[in-house]
Parts: sequence; C-alpha cells; structure tokens
Amino acid sequence: MPGRLTTCWPPWPQFIQEKSDTNPKNAHYKQAIIAKHGAESLRKSWIDTCKQLETVTDDIISKGTAIIPDLSLEEFLSASPENKENLKQVGCFVVRGVAEKEEATKWYNDLKGYVEENRESITGLWHFVPDSHPFAFERLDLKYLPFLHILVSLPLNLYFL
Repeated sequence: MPGRLTTCWPPWPQFIQEKSDTNPKNAHYKQAIIAKHGAESLRKSWIDTCKQLETVTDDIISKGTAIIPDLSLEEFLSASPENKENLKQVGCFVVRGVAEKEEATKWYNDLKGYVEENRESITGLWHFVPDSHPFAFERLDLKYLPFLHILVSLPLNLYFL
C-alpha cells in the first residue's frame, strides 16, 4: 500500500566513506562539482529536491493511475504549448489511436515471440505484465529489436513532443 515511510532509511552506500565510489576518475568529477558549486549549496539543493519529490509523491498517491494523462491522437496533435508542457511535467502519458488495435497486438505478439526466442541474450528483470495490460514488458533491455525499427519509423511517431 502506498504511503509515507515511518522509519529512517538505511544509509546510502554513496554516503558511507568505506562503500562510496572509489574510482579516481569519478572522484575527480565529484571534486570538480563541489569546487564549482560548494558542498553546502549541493546539500541545500538535495534537500530542496527531496521536498519537491515529497510533493510529487503525495500527488501520485492521491491521484493514483489517474495522474497519467490519457489522450486521443487528435487531442495530442492539437495540444497547446501549455498542455504539452503539462505532459512533459508528468513524464508519461497514453495516446490512443496511433495504431489500429490489430496492428498493435501483432507488434506485441512479435515482441513476445522475440523475447521467448532470445531469452538467454536479453538482460533485465524478467517480470511480464499480465495479458490484461498488453502495453509493456517491465525492465528488460530490449534495444535494437527489429520491430522497434518499424515503430520508430512510423509517420505518427511521438518523439517530436
């Protein structure tokens, strides 16, 4: 059940000297960032970010999945600059009517078949979303799939937002 953590988080490895990143190259970058912005300024910025994330988390908890906008293709294509900015702020959205259901189902089945045939070479978490949610495989490294080339070359590709 979503809600606030009531106990303290365990220390993050990044903030424990013995477990922190010891790569000299990364240490140089960290030192350069601290030198440019100041350690106290970075701490304050981190605390401000955490406060903003708390507000966002509260919003997600109160709205649930309704926080994700659901638009028709026509609504999306005619969205005002303000509405486009709102979509960017949410970070994800559903656009319906981009492809016919039969075509989208074929792509999904192609993806399932590809994954089944190439399971050993695909990295990531192997949790499949149930058939009632045929829109995603969760956290699999599926770059450079043949059918993805078809998807990214569609005339209605949504990368222009």
